Amino acid sequence: RSGLGSPMHTAPSAGTAGLPGTVGLRAVGSVAWPGLLALAWLAGTALQMQQATLPSSPQAWAGLVGAALASVVGAWGLRSWGAGRRPPELVSRLLPASLAGLTLLGIFGLGWFHAELRAQARLQQMLAPELEGQDLVLTGTVAELPRVSALGVRFVFEVETAEWLDKRPGSADAARPVKVPQRVSLGWFHGWHVDTVLSRPATPLEAGDRWRLPVRLKRPHGAVNPYGFDLERWLFEQDLRATGHVRPGAQRLQPAAAHPLERLRQHWRDAILLRVADPAAAGVLAALAVGDQASIDSEGWELFRTTGVAHLMSISGLHVTMWAWLAAAAVGWAWRRSPRLMLWWPAQTAAPVGGLVLAAAYAAVAGWGVPAQRTVLMLAVVVLLRLSGRHWPGPLVLLAAAVAVTLMDPWAVGQPGFWLSFFAVGMLMVSDPVSRPPPRGLAAGEAGAATVGAPAPMHSWGSTARSAWSTH
Repeated sequence: RSGLGSPMHTAPSAGTAGLPGTVGLRAVGSVAWPGLLALAWLAGTALQMQQATLPSSPQAWAGLVGAALASVVGAWGLRSWGAGRRPPELVSRLLPASLAGLTLLGIFGLGWFHAELRAQARLQQMLAPELEGQDLVLTGTVAELPRVSALGVRFVFEVETAEWLDKRPGSADAARPVKVPQRVSLGWFHGWHVDTVLSRPATPLEAGDRWRLPVRLKRPHGAVNPYGFDLERWLFEQDLRATGHVRPGAQRLQPAAAHPLERLRQHWRDAILLRVADPAAAGVLAALAVGDQASIDSEGWELFRTTGVAHLMSISGLHVTMWAWLAAAAVGWAWRRSPRLMLWWPAQTAAPVGGLVLAAAYAAVAGWGVPAQRTVLMLAVVVLLRLSGRHWPGPLVLLAAAVAVTLMDPWAVGQPGFWLSFFAVGMLMVSDPVSRPPPRGLAAGEAGAATVGAPAPMHSWGSTARSAWSTH
């Protein structure tokens, strides 16, 4: 399908062609207008991330409502202008640009205040200062794959209830309520000596188990070193608003109580570490298969950092995109071997959908980290646009994906992985086959029918993968 029939390619009517402001109206109706709206949203989100403080919630909500009203008024005014309802001639030359500016300002405000409200909601989950270092008892489940190290195990705990450790009748803490964040990062240390890696934890810990844990918590703290790892920011992005360690007296209440996918990941991780003879190779396989980077020892990380490939050991947009690319090629190749499937759904449609589904499955098995989530969302935007028959320019598709990502994760704009993910998806889009002009002597419709009916190129795996993502 040609994109000329889409709303972005609508030409001004004969009644409005010669009126003042038609040039501005054409700019609003062109492909550049959605791109400007997307850039306004991203600019508002990015600039808000640079602020050192946040206003109160009522002020943020008031700003969000005001920005939404500005966007609606500006868009309604532009639509009314295009419908032929004209203001007095005195302001007719300036009104289209003013309405367009009002719309862009409103979208900028929406991005700003959306990020602001998301940050406020997350900061409200912070551990209260008076609870730091206190003896508490948390009941909940192990929410993610435990990370094993020489000193013990670190894991994410999903809190159901919290109470004071000392609840004797008449004690000072018995009547005080305890409110802790829903997700906390806990460490279960079982020794500090050199050979502690050879010892077994006092109690086995598996994903999905329900526990009653005596703990001591603290608010997120991290060193602020130039060009170093920002622990506080990472904890904030992961929605972990407290850290702590487990004290003696833990009790496992129910095994395999929740999180079946995390239990499956741990089963696969343990099987890899048990059956692969080389520990270094086993750690790399576990990192790439189920996203457990803690399986790689310190010597391995030092080698990867020295050779400049450490980033390849963490599941990111590059891994998910490559897998989506190959999965789409495999789905397209298999789909074309079944006449019944071809009659039910075209291979050009089934291939990208299959690649997207398998990419989402791989991201989930690999831990569903924030970079993987962003990449799956970006791929989903690309696939949906192609399935809808819209032939948007590549930069506009990337901007639409960026807006979708920042709606889910507004803090992504400050992360290098965000831009690397865009680079990976952009390379995927650029690698599509270039549209060829119709052969001489064929009408446009005949050429299009011949292109759709032609078999996909099979000269190489790369060409097969590219054709699988193309809707021709």
